[in-house]
Amino acid sequence: MKMLKILLLVMLSSCSCRAQHPGAKELRFLLVISYGQFGFNSSGAMPAADLALQHINNHSGILQGYSLGYGEVKDSQCHRGKSLDAFFEGIQSTPVRLAVVGCGCSVATEPVAEISYRWNISQISFSSGLAALSDRSRFKSYFRNSPTLQIVFPSLLSTLQHFKWKRIAFITQDETLFTGAFSKLEVLLQDNNITVINRLFQTGANPTDVEDLFVESDDYRVFFLNSYSDPTKDIICKAYQKQLTYPRFAWILYDWYPRDWWQGGSAAGNCTDAELAAFLERAISLRRYPAPDDSNVPTDAGGITPNEFDEAYKELTKSGHFDYIDTGPRLYDVMWVLAVALNKTNSMVESDIPGSGCENMTGSLVPLEDFSYDNALMGCLIKWNLQNTHFSGVSGNIEFDEDGTRIHHVVRLKQYKLADKQKLALDRVRVAYLDRLENYTFTFEQNFSESDIYPLGVPPDGTPEMREHTYLTGLVVFFYVLAALGLVLVALCTAFNFIYRNKKIVKLTSPKLNYFILAGTGLMYVSIFLYLLPSTVKVVIAAKCILQDFIFTVGYTLAFGTVLTKMWRVYQIFQNPSTSRKALKDRHLLLMIFCVVGVAVFLLALGAAVPQLRGEVTLEDDMEHPSGHTELGVRIDYSVWVCYEESSPAFYWKIVIFAYLIVLQIVAILLAFQTRRVKIPGLNDSKHVAAIIYISSTILVAIVLVSLALRAYINVLAGIVATGIIVLSTTAQLVIFIPKMIGLYKDPDGEKVLEKSNQHTLEASVVMSTFKGADPFENEKSLSALRNELSVKEKKISELEQELTALKNQ
Repeated sequence: MKMLKILLLVMLSSCSCRAQHPGAKELRFLLVISYGQFGFNSSGAMPAADLALQHINNHSGILQGYSLGYGEVKDSQCHRGKSLDAFFEGIQSTPVRLAVVGCGCSVATEPVAEISYRWNISQISFSSGLAALSDRSRFKSYFRNSPTLQIVFPSLLSTLQHFKWKRIAFITQDETLFTGAFSKLEVLLQDNNITVINRLFQTGANPTDVEDLFVESDDYRVFFLNSYSDPTKDIICKAYQKQLTYPRFAWILYDWYPRDWWQGGSAAGNCTDAELAAFLERAISLRRYPAPDDSNVPTDAGGITPNEFDEAYKELTKSGHFDYIDTGPRLYDVMWVLAVALNKTNSMVESDIPGSGCENMTGSLVPLEDFSYDNALMGCLIKWNLQNTHFSGVSGNIEFDEDGTRIHHVVRLKQYKLADKQKLALDRVRVAYLDRLENYTFTFEQNFSESDIYPLGVPPDGTPEMREHTYLTGLVVFFYVLAALGLVLVALCTAFNFIYRNKKIVKLTSPKLNYFILAGTGLMYVSIFLYLLPSTVKVVIAAKCILQDFIFTVGYTLAFGTVLTKMWRVYQIFQNPSTSRKALKDRHLLLMIFCVVGVAVFLLALGAAVPQLRGEVTLEDDMEHPSGHTELGVRIDYSVWVCYEESSPAFYWKIVIFAYLIVLQIVAILLAFQTRRVKIPGLNDSKHVAAIIYISSTILVAIVLVSLALRAYINVLAGIVATGIIVLSTTAQLVIFIPKMIGLYKDPDGEKVLEKSNQHTLEASVVMSTFKGADPFENEKSLSALRNELSVKEKKISELEQELTALKNQ
């Protein structure tokens, strides 16, 4: 029964569209299409127009007593000038044209739509998507049975965002439709942080001649073909030959191309249909055209269902004279839109009701067959009825907005898929949709998911993968273990210093000051845990940068500020003796230590408080790992977090802090050099302190240079800095405490602490009195008496030695 109905529809359509029923009055409209010699081919919709006219003229409720037809079809050749020629030829012929349908493509439609209202006739198109055509101030009587191309723009944005594509390359044909679309898309995409690049080619030229057509294929992997179907074939042929195919690349096209448009091969690239079909598999297309809610429900357009129309339309295009194209259903509905509007206008004429804001127009109410181009009233009525037409057609619900554009909310995402691998037949399958009423949210069709669209994974967009590196696990574990052992050593030395603090050999080293050295070395060990903290979280890195510098610098100044003050006391005792000078007590040295540390804390606090001096943690290229590529050929750029940018205020402030530490080292070196000849066993700490200063100076300079020069070599930098800190801290403890431990083992009571040659006896006495709290320089007479006593004893010893020599010679 269904097949019989379809055959009947086909038989009716085979009749001439200009045939009149007996006594019917002929109504004409101008039909302008493009046959595709120079661009978009809309001629495939002709059978749909003929089918619609047969249904209209045989419908008892539409235009009774009239026969609607178009007469001679005009070819716009998708060209502005040819389109205007066709328009003027049409309106100069008889009978008078009540409307214009066409003109086949946006390029041809625009100039006619801008002037047609001057003849008081309305124009309806079925395949023009140019956004500018919605400007009512220019196109006063223009309607279109398709939504503007502009509805695709936010849909493309949502599609890119769904697949996490952040860059896209356009290949654009130099036509107003496409260049206008690109200019709007460029703004929209860039406002949403999507990188856009465009390659423009001239209509009629071979697009593959464009230099660097596919941009840098390593940098751009998602392409949008912004062109008509014929040049698109040449483009995808070239892309196929360059193997720019899925899964390494993604291709997006318009969905209004004719069915099987890729067939016939590529004129420029010598690709076969099979090669083009193989390339197109997995390409996606954006369809802005409406679709019926239910294809099995009869429509207001003659009671035919969308499925019945589709079957009849396919049958009509089997002859090979016309191609089945997606604009066929819309042209069928345009015929019905025009017929319904004319029918309402005829009813208004018969009822003598001008209404609808047309009362003040010139002209008069006349039968449709008596319409003339100077009758503004009749032209206004026809336009008003077109504007207010609303019914269900084979292409979906039809309604126009105030600008004359068909209201439509949904953009369909389709994908090319092989329906028959043997014949390489392609289907365009609906896989997702984007609804304007839902803010163009990307939604999969039922039973579809991302893995159905891209089973081998979503193609990359060409954006280099940014992989953030942190410290090597083995390196972190190794130095964390050493730092932990260092803290154990600090605990052991602290216990030793406390337990044996009253032993003479320990007491001579100022055990109270030793605690500060141990605290400082402990903080430096702790700083290693921060230096090697394996994190890629920016907030954590920012806190780490501040804390690691603070803990290390405070620890360093605390430990070696104490060493420096010890050296200063030795210098004061032996290199600058004065009977009028008071000895430096521990409390004096503590004040000096606090001053040294206080300056460091001030510099650190100032750097942390001032944003410019604190700096911003940034990502820099990881110099330890050169760029690589993924399996899909996408470049991988490795980066690391650094605490400050080179040549920034924070960089120079870091140098100021390091300069302060180096100044302390220079002072300590000078003191060590001045006291190098001190040889009192009881004061053996002085030699050890000097050794620490020399070692620490070397290591500090190395740390400073490495920190400034190898910022992006994080593992090398961390390894050198951590090694320096461990060597520095451990050496300080070992040099100070190991000799004391050995000395305590050999001489528990400290009886031999001050044994030395006679010339150092006085010096030893002075030192002991100093560490016991006496003041050797307080009483000049006491010092003089000691020296005289020493001189007498030395003289006595000399005399005894002479007597002994004389006895031996007897």
